[in-house]
Amino acid sequence: MTKVEYISDGTTTEFAFNFPFFDISDVRVVVNNVEQTDGFTVMYTPQAENADIPYIGTYVKFDVAPAKLSSVKIYRKIQLTRIVDYQPTVQIDPVALNQDINFTIEALKDFSQSLTDYDEKYSDLTNMPQLAEFMQLMSAVQDAISELDIGTIAHKSDLLQKANIGLNNLDATGRSAITNMIMPSNQSVNITDNGTGTTYTAPAAGYIMYRKTATAPGQYAELKNSTSGYDVIMYSSVANQSLTMTLMCAQGDSIEIWGTADGQTRWLKFVYARGEI
Repeated sequence: MTKVEYISDGTTTEFAFNFPFFDISDVRVVVNNVEQTDGFTVMYTPQAENADIPYIGTYVKFDVAPAKLSSVKIYRKIQLTRIVDYQPTVQIDPVALNQDINFTIEALKDFSQSLTDYDEKYSDLTNMPQLAEFMQLMSAVQDAISELDIGTIAHKSDLLQKANIGLNNLDATGRSAITNMIMPSNQSVNITDNGTGTTYTAPAAGYIMYRKTATAPGQYAELKNSTSGYDVIMYSSVANQSLTMTLMCAQGDSIEIWGTADGQTRWLKFVYARGEI
């Protein structure tokens, strides 16, 4: 067997395995279906000189114990490289030949284990009750489509026109519904104003709303969408003037807050578009 699996208890750092291998890179460690490249050490016992397989595993030691109930899998995947290059004029060394054959056999064992794993996963998938229900539903849909004669459908031309992906055939109600989706909703989240240079990532499509007080003429406040390149900026003409601005943004847009206005921040918040609620 060239694979072992465990469920972590959250404190254990050492997980035993005892299959042989040719190189440390042959030993693979997977935690919660993610292959690990560091954070652990492969412990092993060297075999005698000229051994058919040079190493026997003892355990994998993690620097930090995997989280409780994590899946931990240790398996072998031999690197398919040629070990011996036999020369036509040189007598074959029995030890080298024996090692070469054993390497090939062990590589085939790994391949066999991979086929077994695939067969088990495929069997689990095909035995899922949801799959049987889905196949029955698809069969019913196919039967219904095969019985459908589009030539007999009333208003066939209307039906085909409604498939226009440009939405040119929407009536006033449909156009209004789509337009309203981009309007500000009544749901928002406050943003901490950490001063000029503050950056905020929009969690959804919506609006950044900002009101800042200027304490002197000539001060400014600015909202800049560094993703789209759009920005809004306001300058004060008198002291104690409120500078108010709104900037539209899409999900993931990076919004920068700049300015010299040094008075109170009346509000700084993200308002969700109606279509995001």
